[in-house]
Amino acid sequence: MIMQQRRTATRTCQQIFAMVWLAALIMLSLGTIPAHAQGWPTKKFAITNNDPDAWINLPDWVPGTGFTNKQKKVIRDFEKYLGEVAAYYESMGFRAPKLPMTKNSNGDSAYVVYVYDFPDGETAALAGYSPDGSVSLRVDLARAIVNGKPSERAYEDLAHELFHNVQRAYQSAFELDHGSWMDEGQAQAVGVDTAYKLRGVMQFKTDKQDYRLGGRAYYKPLAKATRKEAYRTSSFWRYIGEHYAASKTNQHAGVNPIAADYGYLAKVFGQPFIGPSSTTADLRWLDRALKQELGLGLNRLYANFITTFAEYVPARLNKMSSTPEKAASTWRNYIFGGCKVVRPMSSSSPTGQAEFNLDRNAAGCFQVNAQGLFSTDVEIDVAITARSGSPQALKALHIGTDGGQKVGPPRIVGMSQGGGGGYIGYWRFRIETGQNQVFVISNVAEDAEKSKPQQVVLDLTISTWDSSMTKPVPQKAPTKKKTPKTPKAKSAKKTEVDTKPDEGPADLDFLTTTSALGTEVRLEAYNPGCKEPFRFKPCGPALSIGLSLTPGSLLASDTLITGSKGSWVGQIRNMATNKEAIAKGYEDYADRMPKMEGAYVNMQIPNISYGFTGTFDNALISVSGRGDTRYVSIGPQNVLPGAMQPHYPLSGHVSIEEFTPIVLRGRFEAQLVDMNRVKPGTQTLPIHKTISGQFVITAPWEGDPKIERMAPSEESSLQSLTEAFPFAFGGGLEELARRHNVPMPKGGPASQSGGKSGGSAAAATFRRVESCDCTCQPLETYSSYCRPICTVKVQSCEVRELQLTADRQALSNAKIQEGRNQAREAKLASLNDTDKRDYATYLFIQGIAQMTHGLSGSTTKAKEMTRSEFQSYLKNAGTNKRDIQKMLDFFDQEHDAGTP
Repeated sequence: MIMQQRRTATRTCQQIFAMVWLAALIMLSLGTIPAHAQGWPTKKFAITNNDPDAWINLPDWVPGTGFTNKQKKVIRDFEKYLGEVAAYYESMGFRAPKLPMTKNSNGDSAYVVYVYDFPDGETAALAGYSPDGSVSLRVDLARAIVNGKPSERAYEDLAHELFHNVQRAYQSAFELDHGSWMDEGQAQAVGVDTAYKLRGVMQFKTDKQDYRLGGRAYYKPLAKATRKEAYRTSSFWRYIGEHYAASKTNQHAGVNPIAADYGYLAKVFGQPFIGPSSTTADLRWLDRALKQELGLGLNRLYANFITTFAEYVPARLNKMSSTPEKAASTWRNYIFGGCKVVRPMSSSSPTGQAEFNLDRNAAGCFQVNAQGLFSTDVEIDVAITARSGSPQALKALHIGTDGGQKVGPPRIVGMSQGGGGGYIGYWRFRIETGQNQVFVISNVAEDAEKSKPQQVVLDLTISTWDSSMTKPVPQKAPTKKKTPKTPKAKSAKKTEVDTKPDEGPADLDFLTTTSALGTEVRLEAYNPGCKEPFRFKPCGPALSIGLSLTPGSLLASDTLITGSKGSWVGQIRNMATNKEAIAKGYEDYADRMPKMEGAYVNMQIPNISYGFTGTFDNALISVSGRGDTRYVSIGPQNVLPGAMQPHYPLSGHVSIEEFTPIVLRGRFEAQLVDMNRVKPGTQTLPIHKTISGQFVITAPWEGDPKIERMAPSEESSLQSLTEAFPFAFGGGLEELARRHNVPMPKGGPASQSGGKSGGSAAAATFRRVESCDCTCQPLETYSSYCRPICTVKVQSCEVRELQLTADRQALSNAKIQEGRNQAREAKLASLNDTDKRDYATYLFIQGIAQMTHGLSGSTTKAKEMTRSEFQSYLKNAGTNKRDIQKMLDFFDQEHDAGTP
């Protein structure tokens, strides 16, 4: 609590901070020389029983007088404790307060502390502040000393109010006030933790634990707090202190409590606050100061905090009156105003949705439960998509889970017009199947003061596929985590960072169909065409679908999943941590794949648009076998028997049940043949394998060549480095940019100048894709929206019908010709031995004639030579003239018909 004074009047209001921005710029120009606060002029305190605002205070104004013997003992302890607090604050780099000074009983310089009985209705302690910049520290005697003993809250209150005095040491003008969520929240965090650190005092150890943890309605704006909520915002400032402490050993703050290091506030206070006082000015100053000093702005820190804070219960409770699950649910309902439940997701119902009205600089939560296709599926990928007309609005959103271990911003793309236009924000998480997974979404703009309320619709989709030929290798179930315990008070000084670097899965020796890495979609609108697309080969515009078993080693090196702080940079850190296991996993994978069938399934169908649903019977389905075996869906009948080579039509069946930028799902089946086992000229192919299966593919937009991929800004990339490697890359964005030669936006992160507004203001419109049931009905029967989407199916049906008619005619002609050939062969078989000998002679003579006159251009001469020479042969054999003519006519006819 702060008491500000104007002349002789007193009033309670907010704390303020001050500094000159020019000084910070000078420090930056000198190469970011570390700033250290000057030593305090004294760390001794003299407590007097005196109300400084009273007209007369005799004789109790003399230090150490006016107390009973029991009170004196407590007073001496308070003076000693305040000296310890002062030393602790000084060690963290804080400036000395401007408290009035006097001489203590030993004649040493000491800060004056006023202890007296406050009027009824006042608070337990006050930190006064006057227009001349002077401050005072006051404590209510009746509340600080009870029955001759110090009250528990006295130690917290003394540290709390002294910190208010410290805050005022940075203030340049009396009128520059910060919001109470800042001054009271900071003092509450520092005061409580200081009392615990120095004296082992925890006022609300087993009761009012929500107050101790700093529980407040974080679904409301961070900077819009009631007076009670202002104190409870201590949780936010404490988290940043834990983050700062953990970063010194290249770790991350987590659900388990660690000793916070509030030295970061000394750095932040050193940045200037220009004013005038307002919530916008507070956010602008704080955001830039945090970026400058910690390398992370509110956009990142708040997201990491709120995702971690969501799981403080039951981890940080010292006592529970219910089950851990119920306590956690109650906690989330309290801080988020309820947690939305997404309908359970499975292969039969693979999508879900959650809608939020997110306030500025606020958060919400939602719960997901997903199942794979197989009972042995331990984990599954869940894709989360948000759409907006503004990329800035999407950049404000962060989603996280697992107590802050997995949290990050979205990947953002500009969507093609066929996909509805606008922008898509995309996250992908890997979660345990069959478990209620809690996610947290936050809404803080890259420049926090520009945050706007947003109406957000999240579309969720699981990633899975299977086939009758594919046999996944099950993953071992992860070890159940034990509920962490809160350190006891007596060991508070020894509490160390208990977080470890994020680790990849321990079991990498598995093959799964539940990862998005094992699915792929490509919209190939510009494939080279051919005379008959998708009759004998998949030429022309096509949509390709790829399915493959995914090894655990690939999941451990997945840089596109929202898996660690620092986005893909954090995933690279995980890869380095698990490099040996990952390398071995890849070797095992390469050795296993040639021994399996159905490890890969690839499909190609005519190119379709978003919104298409329907079936194709002319798909090419290709499936891997053992070794180099490749099964394909062609035939089984050669439909052009008169051609030089057999022609087998594509015959795979693929049904598209849903196709939007968010999901592609469907089914497939085929009769397969291995062409390496088929003899040349085979008219009817054998069936070596049959296959059937289904697929749910997330983010098919990734295969759309018309999307616009948006790279993160330089500042965002630097913050990702800081998140992933907090020790190596900490120290502020300006310093990080200088070290790595990365250009920063004009004005730098600490600039308080304005800019373009973010939030939900639409920079482009977007629409949701509707589904069209495309069949072989005439185009005019479809709506104007579905007509262009279904054109490919209707045209495919028309071409297919023409091809089937041609195929039927060709097969009919082939049967007729086959009958003729059989009749001729029977006729020749009926000849006697003499006639057969004569026919062989005819063919021999014909061969000589063709060699003499050539096979082309001299056919008539060759035929004449053959007849002439054959006549001479028959005459010499004694054949009469009439039989000679009949035999010549017969042999010419049979040869021209192709009889061998």
